Amino acid sequence: MGVIKQGILGGFQNKVGAVIGSNWKGIATMRSRPISVANPRTGKQVAVRSEFTILVKMASALNATLIRPYWSRFAQKKTGANAFISANYGKMAGAVTTIPDRMILSQGKLDGLADYEVDLVNDDFKLTWDKTVLGVYGATSDKVSVFALNGISDEAGRNSVEYKYCGETTRSAGTFTVESGELAPEIDDAGDVRFVVCVSRLDGTMVSNSQAEHFGV
Repeated sequence: MGVIKQGILGGFQNKVGAVIGSNWKGIATMRSRPISVANPRTGKQVAVRSEFTILVKMASALNATLIRPYWSRFAQKKTGANAFISANYGKMAGAVTTIPDRMILSQGKLDGLADYEVDLVNDDFKLTWDKTVLGVYGATSDKVSVFALNGISDEAGRNSVEYKYCGETTRSAGTFTVESGELAPEIDDAGDVRFVVCVSRLDGTMVSNSQAEHFGV
């Protein structure tokens, strides 16, 4: 209900019929009520909503394995999930196969894996790195988290990404194997899969920039 406080021609607040009264910096203002709420669905707006939805779902699905250990502790004035979404917004544009290369699964000054490579051995994926190279801040006890990502395109031509948490090991292991069958059902086509590794100090106080590699590249 609207309340008129200064006579019939004075200022008022809330709704009176089809008019809305309000006060802005001490100035009485009026505006008409919109007949309906618009929900524009231009191509660009649909793409923005689609990408945001993809990242929200990804953050939710990988909350325990990615967001909490690699984002939540370091986020400033926002949640870890929001920090992840902000860092990755806009990464779906461009060549679909290289979406995993553009995505940021972690970011920090901890040293990544040296000479990180992925090979296909007996239909399984073997990840290797030089465990003797620690860099400036690295330690043999550092945790290595492994994720499989695959860029895809839906029937409407919108780019998206498939993802799966594959497990973890330590920097000192120097190797990690992912069996092809372990990727299903999240990863539909293992032929274009990228394996992204994130490294974290054992106490979680420091993380690395994520690294993506494709077997045979």
